[in-house]
Amino acid sequence: MQARQIRPQIKISAAVFGNWSVDRDGVGQDWKLWCEKGYLDFVCPMDYFSSSATFERAVVNQLEWAGTVPCYPGIGLSVWKDPADIAKLIEQIDITRRLKTGGFTVFNYGPREAREVLPLLGRGLTRVER
Repeated sequence: MQARQIRPQIKISAAVFGNWSVDRDGVGQDWKLWCEKGYLDFVCPMDYFSSSATFERAVVNQLEWAGTVPCYPGIGLSVWKDPADIAKLIEQIDITRRLKTGGFTVFNYGPREAREVLPLLGRGLTRVER
């Protein structure tokens, strides 16, 4: 934790495989332990599911595993059959809000997403009132 000694205000996160109970041993990511030990300030499970029901089940488990550490699920926009599916993106963002995750991430932010998808969110679902 030398980073915190050098910069006490630093926030440390990890993009992790989403199924801790399997991935702890399968890929060596014991992120539940990392959360418990205070190594992470927030965790971002890579929940790249085209099914919103599967996404929701995963997030419910992940919130439990993260404990008191904020958990910002990753929405796999660019791995879907239609990476411009704004309706599915909105549906999964709504799931994170209903489950009170406090945030989400979107994978990945490429030219198409920048041009065609994310601006639509800024006009509605993620718009900041001024």
